[in-house]
Amino acid sequence: MTHFKRELTEAFPGQSALLHQLQADDGHFRTLVNEFDNLADSIGSGTALLDAELEQLKKQRLAVLDKIAAVMTDNGNEGVS
Repeated sequence: MTHFKRELTEAFPGQSALLHQLQADDGHFRTLVNEFDNLADSIGSGTALLDAELEQLKKQRLAVLDKIAAVMTDNGNEGVS
């Protein structure tokens, strides 16, 4: 079973089955999740970042989260859960 970062499962409560199904079946979704995880790791790594760098990472993470939400919405409307 695929493990998701807590941030992702908290962003989509009650959608773990859809998250897992898309992770298994959709290569593009997998890429988005990996990108989200990498950005989340960079933000939470404790590495000294300039405020501007941290804000840029947060904006990128939010943009990826929006893409993940769009994929989930498209697939949720097709009855995948």
